[in-house]
Amino acid sequence: MDLSKFDWIAIGSLIISLLSFIYTFTKTRKTINVTWDDNLIENPPDSTFIIDPNGKTPTFTHVLTGSISIVNPSSTDISYFDLRMFDPLSNLNVEIITKKTVQPYIKSKNIYQFLDNQYDRFQQMDVPERKFGILKSNSYTKIDVIGDFDVLPEKMSNVEKLTASFKIPKRAIFKDRYAITNRKKFKYYSKTYDITGWKARWQSMIKEQQQMILKAKKDVQNKQQEQ
Repeated sequence: MDLSKFDWIAIGSLIISLLSFIYTFTKTRKTINVTWDDNLIENPPDSTFIIDPNGKTPTFTHVLTGSISIVNPSSTDISYFDLRMFDPLSNLNVEIITKKTVQPYIKSKNIYQFLDNQYDRFQQMDVPERKFGILKSNSYTKIDVIGDFDVLPEKMSNVEKLTASFKIPKRAIFKDRYAITNRKKFKYYSKTYDITGWKARWQSMIKEQQQMILKAKKDVQNKQQEQ
């Protein structure tokens, strides 16, 4: 073979163009890294709250919380949508608390959670603005998905599993069989949790809280008697 007949300049240009295409495709493709909490947590009754303009603290009595950690390593922003929590058997939704679901008269939309039943320590939850949003380029985003069991549909009163999921605008080969909109063939991420026994756990928490209140009252009475 006479290598001199080859146009090495043309071949070199082709290789450079190919490498440039691969680099650009890798940098701009829509890809994210998603990590889910291992379990959904039943928050102690009334330990999740808002602070209204008058300093009062409206509470959510029964909520379950799970967190999603998302890394967007690409150089472009990526949107997410159809964030939901639902029963995989009936495909019925549990209402998710977002800043848009907070009562309109409450200017501050921040939601807080007491830590480990220590009512002098709390943290602000990473609640999304809506059930859709933007994952900034080269960013880390944490989303606390809070399911509001205070408004749980009657048909879900004995639910034993919950699935949390969301989508990004990237076409998928297989459609989302749980989709309740026409956005079925978009890349989706999900995790299913076993929540069997949630009623019993909340009842146990309520009983523990009542015992703590009684103990606190007795302590006050004992101190008064000593005085």
